[in-house]
Amino acid sequence: YYKKVEIDKEKIKQNKPQIIEKKLKNIEHSLDQYTVYLPQLNFQKQILDINLINYDTRLPIIKDKLKYSDNLDFFDKFSKLSHQKYIIQISKDYENMQLGLRILESNINIIRSQLESEKSRRDRNFQALVTLVGTGTAITSLMDYEKKTCQGIIDAFFLPQQWCQNTQITVIILPVGMILVFGIFGLLFKKIFFR
Repeated sequence: YYKKVEIDKEKIKQNKPQIIEKKLKNIEHSLDQYTVYLPQLNFQKQILDINLINYDTRLPIIKDKLKYSDNLDFFDKFSKLSHQKYIIQISKDYENMQLGLRILESNINIIRSQLESEKSRRDRNFQALVTLVGTGTAITSLMDYEKKTCQGIIDAFFLPQQWCQNTQITVIILPVGMILVFGIFGLLFKKIFFR
């Protein structure tokens, strides 16, 4: 499961949005499985510990009853091997896997915070766009675009006088331009006001 998480984590680093959500879910599933199996490993170690204690306790009794201690050396070797190799190996594996779990959880939390940061940045950009269009539209809707309003706008921005004669300019371009201009003013006002 650790390897699965590492593979999915590398795919997330490729920054493909359609992959990120799916891989994050895969990572969460793998971490869930990892956290289920980790205590099971510790439980197996405890079982081994108890069995070895029982084995070591009974071995002298068996040797005493058989009186053939020379022929029973392999029992001692098994006990020694179990203590020196298996118990130590499982203990170290468990410690490493606990550390691995903490590292994976930390990495996943970093990825989650990056995703949340990206989402909030997109939300702020969308809110800025809504402010821009909303402010511009609201103010522009209060204006009428007859020739005298058009003339005032043309004079204010030093544009050619004949633009007021063209209906495309007075019906389409001028309102859209005013939406943008007033929207930018509204956006600047919002940034200054909310600081």
